[in-house]
Parts: sequence; C-alpha cells; structure tokens
Amino acid sequence: MKKEGLIDIHCHILPALDDGAASLEEAEKMLQEAEKIGIREIVATPHLKWGEEILTRERIEASISLMPNFIKIHPGAEVPLLEAPQLLEDGKIISTGKIVLFDTPPIGGLIGLEQLVFKLALKRFKAVIAHPERNPSFVKDKRRLEHLKNMGVLFQINASSLVGIQGREMMRSAEQLIEWGLADILASDAHNSEAYQYFKEAVSLIAKRWGNELAEAMTRTNIEPLLRKEE
Repeated sequence: MKKEGLIDIHCHILPALDDGAASLEEAEKMLQEAEKIGIREIVATPHLKWGEEILTRERIEASISLMPNFIKIHPGAEVPLLEAPQLLEDGKIISTGKIVLFDTPPIGGLIGLEQLVFKLALKRFKAVIAHPERNPSFVKDKRRLEHLKNMGVLFQINASSLVGIQGREMMRSAEQLIEWGLADILASDAHNSEAYQYFKEAVSLIAKRWGNELAEAMTRTNIEPLLRKEE
C-alpha cells in the first residue's frame, strides 16, 4: 500500500501531560518521525486520568495549540476502562468524533464492558478497545470478542505488539486478532519517536501477510468516517 495519508488514533504526544513526550522538543521529534512514514493525522490520547488528575478537553486543546501544525492533531484521551462507567456518568469522558478510546488493563475480566458499550451507543459513540492483546484472558475469549464486535466495538492493536517488541505472547495475540478478523485499527501508542519505526514495520507486515486492503483499512479507511462523524 502507499504509505501516506495514514492516521494514528492512539499517541501520547502532548508534552508533560502523562508518561509520553516529556517536552515540546520531544513531541516535535515524534511528529517528524510520524510525518516521515506518511502519517497525516494523529489523535493525541494522553491518559484521561493521570495520578489524581482528570484531564479536560480544554487542557488537551491548549496543549495541541502549542504544537507544530504540519500534521493535523485531534484532541482525545485514553480512558481507563475500569473507571469508565463513573467517568461517563460524571460527563468527563473525552471523545474524538465518534471514537472513545479505552485503555485495556493487563489483567482482569473487564466486568461491565458490555453495559458500558451499550450506554455509549445510546450517545452515538463507538468504543475502541486499545491493545486488547495485553490482556491474556480477554483476548483469548473469541466468543466474547465477537459479541462485542457485533455490538459495534472496534479493536485497536499496537504496532509494537505486532512486530514483537512487547514479547512473543502479545505478538501472537495480535496476529490471532487479525486472523479472526477482529483487529480493526493499528495504532502506535507512541510514547517516544521510536514507536513510529514499529508502526512502519507493522503496516508493511500487515500488507505482506494479510494484504494491502487490510493494511489500508486499519490505518485509514476504518478510521476516517469515525473522525468525521459521518454515518
């Protein structure tokens, strides 16, 4: 596929908001590396809750306003899945277009996820589950994953997982999600500029093993309608 016009919906690029870029200089370097591999849009997704602080859309947009503008940056957040029901009730969840990105914890059965997805759907939002490959019990439950998919959930795998940076188990889980037809989106989950090399490698790997159409879908065509709020 042509490696241009790509979209990264999961990136910790905003400086000093969480465990991502520590400075504006580091954030600019991340943007430069993203541009080199053909990314034209990024959703900035700092952890919605970092320590005791809950970020607001206004603070995220203020941080974006300080960034260079050669790549379009959308405001977003990575919402802690286990605390999401209360955050939703309190009106503190931050969406990007139709997307609400949820941080999958590494352990636990994710009790109440279906109810959360239903409540989001009533508000016309799409739940995107970030890096499900990190949770061994969740990612192996194919029946539940398929049920969630039928409810409208999208699954986002990390590039670093797919290319083996996070270990063999996560790599195999990411591959299995693709084989099952359950991996909808590829993202960097970048905390530093090196992550974009993994993104580039992952896009090439998907194109080679599963075809250009899937690679394009996971990096652009599955994402664009959700960012634009199109039906």
